[in-house]
Amino acid sequence: AVLAGPLALVLGPPLSEPFFGPLPIRTGDLLAIVPALVFALSNGVMEEVIYRGALQAWVGRTAGVAPAIAAQAIVFGLAHGASQDFVGSPLPVVALMIAGGTVAGWIVVRTGSLAIPIALHVAVDIPLYYGNACI
Repeated sequence: AVLAGPLALVLGPPLSEPFFGPLPIRTGDLLAIVPALVFALSNGVMEEVIYRGALQAWVGRTAGVAPAIAAQAIVFGLAHGASQDFVGSPLPVVALMIAGGTVAGWIVVRTGSLAIPIALHVAVDIPLYYGNACI
């Protein structure tokens, strides 16, 4: 998570531009990191508890581990592709979110904890919210 945050801050804007348009990160307002951290933390915890904590556990009890990981990852990906904010095709983002959800689901199964997926989710969300706070 310590590495993912700075990498996302540097790589996030150019990689997201084809899908969402320009996302300028202006580092002049360092206090914008406070709301960015609050939003990233609340969003990361909420989404991981919903998708990996609740949905994966529920499907896992009825269908097994592999279908549970697949189901939550697909729902996670589709939910992120439903945004009206895309300027390009949402399909690459949906595919990436499904892949990320699959990895996060596997981590939860292997560790029995949401801590690592929450930390990574928060780290990747920080530049998104920081960019929005600095616009």
